[in-house]
Amino acid sequence: MPTTREQILDATIELLRDGRNVSLDAVAADVGLTKAGLIHHFRFKQDLMLGVIEHVADRWIEALQAEVGDAAGASATSRIGAYARLALQRQHDEADIAMLADTRLRGALTERWVEQMRPWIQLDDVPPGPERAALTTVRLIADGVWFDDAANVFPVDLADRPAIQALIDILLERSLP
Repeated sequence: MPTTREQILDATIELLRDGRNVSLDAVAADVGLTKAGLIHHFRFKQDLMLGVIEHVADRWIEALQAEVGDAAGASATSRIGAYARLALQRQHDEADIAMLADTRLRGALTERWVEQMRPWIQLDDVPPGPERAALTTVRLIADGVWFDDAANVFPVDLADRPAIQALIDILLERSLP
């Protein structure tokens, strides 16, 4: 059974998915808590939204770890390849871009997302050149699929995803030293 904290984070994610305004009052009502009960877990809206970012990132990280193990022990090609596969295999929604949900908090929320995902996305271990360019291209393709799905702007058709994955695989092969 989820903890109260997890229930609060899940309720906040559902508000985001439904396109509803996220406020402490709205989240408390959805979870069946008083505002004081919610504040016991998240004192300010920023704390709540940072918790949502961590919650969403944790789901990504768990899936990435299931594919390649620990980020520190995986090659850049393995990390970026896993990220791209997940971006293509999953359906994404507004909760996946929670860092953009509140313009006043965007800086802090984006910073937290970057902090959580940096070990998986960074290419500090790859020198500039064709390998790094190929990996960066794969990441940008994955980012585009992820963002388009989440924002519901021009989501990639499910039928096109295997062909996109095949092109990504070609780029990943090219990135191998």
